[in-house]
Amino acid sequence: MTTNQTSPLEIPELVYRISWFLPLWELESVGIYSFLPYDLAACIQVNRLWNRTLTPLLWMAFETYIADELKIPKYVIQKHSHHLRYANFNCNLALPTIHTSRLRELEVDNMEPLAIRELTRSNPQLEFLDINMAMEITVLSLQSILEPLINLSQLELRLGQYVSLDQIVVPLAHLTKLRQLNLAHFTEMEQLDMLPLQLNSVTVLVLNCAWNRNPGLHQIVRLFPNIESLKIHAKSIDAGAPLELPCADLSRNLRENCPKLKSIQNMQLTEFDWTAMSEDDHLKLLTSTDRLAHYNLPTTVFSFAICDALLAHASTLETVDIYCKAANEETFREAGRVLSLCPQLLSFKICTRYRSTLGAESLALFDYPWNCPHLKELHLHWFEPLNFTMSNMSHAQYLLDQLDEISRTPKWTRILGENPLPIPELYEGLLRGQGWNILQRELFHKSQLEKILYEKVFERVLTMPGMRKVRLGEYFFLKRGYTV
Repeated sequence: MTTNQTSPLEIPELVYRISWFLPLWELESVGIYSFLPYDLAACIQVNRLWNRTLTPLLWMAFETYIADELKIPKYVIQKHSHHLRYANFNCNLALPTIHTSRLRELEVDNMEPLAIRELTRSNPQLEFLDINMAMEITVLSLQSILEPLINLSQLELRLGQYVSLDQIVVPLAHLTKLRQLNLAHFTEMEQLDMLPLQLNSVTVLVLNCAWNRNPGLHQIVRLFPNIESLKIHAKSIDAGAPLELPCADLSRNLRENCPKLKSIQNMQLTEFDWTAMSEDDHLKLLTSTDRLAHYNLPTTVFSFAICDALLAHASTLETVDIYCKAANEETFREAGRVLSLCPQLLSFKICTRYRSTLGAESLALFDYPWNCPHLKELHLHWFEPLNFTMSNMSHAQYLLDQLDEISRTPKWTRILGENPLPIPELYEGLLRGQGWNILQRELFHKSQLEKILYEKVFERVLTMPGMRKVRLGEYFFLKRGYTV
């Protein structure tokens, strides 16, 4: 008697399910991933069954510039375009005819409005749409593009042209499932005495526009009475120029029209690409709502006045990111007040411009006992500015030398001895036993003072059962099972 035994690797459903555990995306920078499925492409060549089963997954995501770099023939793209789920079409590059009706996310750069309309009509189930267009687009054209997309939940419009508020609202009026709206590169948005209808479905509004070139931009929040999160671009267009953010008008419009607002954030802080807001601007924005949960706008120094205004929301604050050009003793002392008086805090971050700012003043962070039992993440680190060149290296080295001089004073030497140990050896026994992992293995403290700071941080962190991630400088400490 013979039996036919089928290998698990010959069952299409199993092969397809297993393929989802292959790495398909690679992290390029913070929050940005690229679809680079090298292992999947190799698996497709194993045999015909694997080829037939896994090809749809390979073509799930498509970007024009990657296809151009890989020199994928147009007929191949056209043949497999019906598999696409996520697509980025850049019409600066030649495109074949695309036959797709299953897209979930679509990004288009400089595509003719008629061609975009054909794509949206073929894919009414789209949930995400990003339109980047240098050419002018009319209200009717935009309306015809968006008309089929009744399931759209996130829309990004990057239109480098003059636009009025009614030109934005009218085409969006039927999108009842729209939750997030991103507006970028608009110019000459004028103020209006009478505003068009409101869009009640939007809860997240992102404004990536130059405030000094859009005098009516602060009014736009009045169109979205249910927004919970506002993200703005706190960066002046001209280098060295003031921010010119109309905080008084913006705060008044938010307070009068957006009662559910609980988050005010800068949309670009990871690359240190921002202009510091004045203390007065912070004080105005912090009165925009009475139930703030998330705040991370940049400042020169985190002053007592800013901290006091922020602590008016102490009972509701969950995440606070302090981005400073210069962190003095006041900055760290006020940061310690936040950790002491915000019991619902989940994440806390202090970011300063230079490595050298981590000096003796940072110990003021411990002037108050911390009272944030739910805290999960603590970050204390710094950015190098984008224009950091060899021309200012001598100044940076001078500051570093000052820091090392402080750390060599008899007080610190008497307490901790002459030679700091490598960080893994120093914390291995203490942290491993508490379930923590240290990502870097070949790193040393740069000064005795830095060693004191780390010890003081962990003296408190290890008493906080909810803590999962600590970043100190370039070093990451993670609770076992937690990721960066």
